[in-house]
Amino acid sequence: MDTAFNQTAYALLPISLIGFVVNWLVFFCFTHLNSMKHSFGYLSANQALADAMHSTAFLFYFCPMVLLDQPIMKEYSRHCGFVVVVVYELSIFSHFAISINRFCAVWIPFKYPRVFNKTNTFLIIFLIWIVIGSTDVLFFEYLCQISYNELTHSFAFTATEFCGTLGWYGDFVKNSIAVTIIVILDIATLFGVRRARLSANIDNDAHNRITKRERRFLKQTVLQGSIFMLELLTYFFTPQLTANIVVIFFGTSFAYVAVHVLDGSSIIRDSSIIASDFIDWIFGQLAELNTTFRDQPTMKALSGHCGFVVIVVYELSIFSHFAVSINRFCAVWIPLKYPRIFNKTNTFLIIVLIWIVIGSTDVLFFEYLCQAPYSERTRSFLFTATEFCGNLGWYGDFVKNTITVTIIVLLDIAALFGARLARLSSNISSNAHNRNIKKERRFLKQTVLQGSIFMFELLTYFFTPQLTNNIVVIFFGTSFAYVAVHVLDGIIVIWCNREVRRFLLCRKDLGKVSASNRS
Repeated sequence: MDTAFNQTAYALLPISLIGFVVNWLVFFCFTHLNSMKHSFGYLSANQALADAMHSTAFLFYFCPMVLLDQPIMKEYSRHCGFVVVVVYELSIFSHFAISINRFCAVWIPFKYPRVFNKTNTFLIIFLIWIVIGSTDVLFFEYLCQISYNELTHSFAFTATEFCGTLGWYGDFVKNSIAVTIIVILDIATLFGVRRARLSANIDNDAHNRITKRERRFLKQTVLQGSIFMLELLTYFFTPQLTANIVVIFFGTSFAYVAVHVLDGSSIIRDSSIIASDFIDWIFGQLAELNTTFRDQPTMKALSGHCGFVVIVVYELSIFSHFAVSINRFCAVWIPLKYPRIFNKTNTFLIIVLIWIVIGSTDVLFFEYLCQAPYSERTRSFLFTATEFCGNLGWYGDFVKNTITVTIIVLLDIAALFGARLARLSSNISSNAHNRNIKKERRFLKQTVLQGSIFMFELLTYFFTPQLTNNIVVIFFGTSFAYVAVHVLDGIIVIWCNREVRRFLLCRKDLGKVSASNRS
């Protein structure tokens, strides 16, 4: 497989995984929330199911096929191509039905309950599946096929005039017209809502709330319509306009996956009612578990100990990262002394010291002097509400870790600068020169990304509860961010280190990973 593409193709894995998680989460929300037990909720669940199936097909078939270069999977890729086309069109025409649903709810409100009752809604969903499934089986499974193309590293129609025409009119033109009508219907719906609001006698607070909902709906409409139209344009025209394999990849396969990730994400972002109801549902389930097992109050009472543990391991992670940065800095700037400073004995001594210093200071600060128990208001770990503990949390946690992360970024940039100076001053071949440049770029990406996510998490955790009372925003800015930062840290390491990826994929020719040669 092409080396340049091989590096770029790894971007498929995280975007497919995100799409898999986001879209199944949206589907789960729509099928479990009582506020979604109506026509709009059922249609939205159908669209979320199609988006989730699309992301699943890419995560569990397309990604292994491309990244592992599997000939058998490529031979039968036409069946995967058929599945992704079917679920892609199911998503678009489910969206089409949702737009008609909203349009009717606004413009014919008296007929709406009869037109979109429960029976008719399920009949519409059934017809969408039958019509899309039967026509696509005929067009894209028997008359033509959509298989993996080695040249563009994406799904492409069989290279015949008939299949080219069928792909143009039966896929691009049809779906472009559907997306255009969706946008027109949604804008007409928004216009109808605005007209009804202006003609109604409502107070200022209600007026402002409706205006905000209109803006969110307009943003969602424009975003979803734009990303679908952009994906259709890039998928069909990018391979005709360039031979650059990286550009083709991002214009076809990557865009094909990303459109469904962004579709699900825009629903979560702009549907605050759904997000709020989902959070309430989650905590409602936890409350039921409490009733069943009768131990949640005890766990909350002892949550200060769990808060202590997560602070300790969080700081162990940051200061281990700090030691790694010093290691790389020394390997580049004092290479002759590096083997003596970071020999096996000294390295284990450094690790032991990190654990002892962090453990002992945190036991004193966050177990005896102060604690960080579970807060019912923010649903996250918070320091005890005293002036002393507030200062200790600010200086002993936020300020300390912020300074540490800043120093880590500075050390890594200095190490990168030193590696670049060494490369420019050495007499190496062009191939080796290009390989080193690629390594430097990957290392710079890793440095910036890791530093950014840790800094962002520190800022959101400490400032979000002070800036808003919205429980959803606080939840994602504190507890969720606190977990996500370590998930993303691991993902970034895998993405930016070729040796780690090759090991995980069980490939041979693994080189030894050194401090100065991390790619």
